[in-house]
Amino acid sequence: MTDESGGLAVFLEVVSGLELLLCLVVATALALRWRRHRSGATGSAFGVFAVVALVIGSSYLQPDDVMSGWGAVYVDVLVCVLLTIPYLLVRFTWALGGVSDRTHLAIAAMVGAQWVATIAAPPLPEEGAPHPSWYSSYLVLVLAGWTVACVVAAVGLWRAGRGQSSVVRQRMRSLSTGGLLLALTLVISGAAGSETPTAFQVLVSLLGLLAIVLFALAFLPPPVLRLMWRQPDLVALSSAERGLMRALSREEVAETIVPVVGRVFGGGGAALLDEHARPVRTVGLTPERLQRLTDTLAAHPDGRAVGSPDAELLLAQLSSGWLVVQAGRRAPVFGDDEAVLLDRVGNLVDLALQRAQLFEREQVSRRGAEAANAELETLLYSVSHDLRSPLISVLGYLDVLRSEHGSELTGEGPHYLERISVNAVYMQSLIADLLE
Repeated sequence: MTDESGGLAVFLEVVSGLELLLCLVVATALALRWRRHRSGATGSAFGVFAVVALVIGSSYLQPDDVMSGWGAVYVDVLVCVLLTIPYLLVRFTWALGGVSDRTHLAIAAMVGAQWVATIAAPPLPEEGAPHPSWYSSYLVLVLAGWTVACVVAAVGLWRAGRGQSSVVRQRMRSLSTGGLLLALTLVISGAAGSETPTAFQVLVSLLGLLAIVLFALAFLPPPVLRLMWRQPDLVALSSAERGLMRALSREEVAETIVPVVGRVFGGGGAALLDEHARPVRTVGLTPERLQRLTDTLAAHPDGRAVGSPDAELLLAQLSSGWLVVQAGRRAPVFGDDEAVLLDRVGNLVDLALQRAQLFEREQVSRRGAEAANAELETLLYSVSHDLRSPLISVLGYLDVLRSEHGSELTGEGPHYLERISVNAVYMQSLIADLLE
């Protein structure tokens, strides 16, 4: 082996080690998610990374003689396991609604046929020996099947990301691109066909590493990348936050946030429920589905994420109600990011609802004070009117008494008459002040 070939061999070993490490990390994370949610899509994704890790790790256990005996069995088993990878990728896509049941069954049948062909085929020709016709046909069958399955999965994943939140859409596109690279990797690898390390095999190894990196980024994106992917959603939520600051009632809060939450989280619907689990505003939820939602909420009042794995209920508990999103199949696959973001949105909604409640209480108090003032004015008007009528009569009789019989009064009579008139006028001014 030349120095160049030795260097390429070392490089390929390093790349293979990185691929194995990435697969083990992502497989572990997916296994933990599957334990929490028991989602079929999460299980299929775990299967993809577990099988890839198994294939990569098996290269360290490869027997010296792979042309006969246990070596030939090892090759057959390894090829069958390798052919399982695109099927698991298609099954993952099917679990997310990216491909139809018929397509899923067709891919499963195709992979089954490849397994049968692998087991029934004679031992592979030795390195450098001429390839028989059956080997060329078998190689075409494997490469074509692998390519078709990967392309079907890639297209399905890309389509399944439409209409989802921006971060889920970017994750699905990362998976789709990784699926295409996976197909390209095997096609180029089949064309390389040499055990001696070459630049061609280095390209294959790098493409495989890039595909695994894209898959890993979809399931375990770093915070910076996740923030970039979520930016459009954050813009929509920021606009809704400004609307919440202007909302003056529970209905206005619900009208502002529920449609936005439904779009941002890409779920099957959203709702704002009051403290009695009665809907204030709903979007995309049928009455039957809403009833199931409230029943589930009654059974799990403190749960943040309850429901079936394929239609998970994301729940943010508020001080006087709940903000609920009927998430899609993708929520449990990509971890708890959506639930964490919904909690943050719920905090903003909670503040807006509390402010709206304070405003409503102030309005009720103000209306009560205005009603009390109106009643007081009515009472004062009635009382003053009832007092003024006899007082006017008194003043009238005093004028008659003074003008017609004033000369007949003697002694202190005129003084008493004057005092009565002065006090009557004073009372009249007091009544006038009450009416002003």
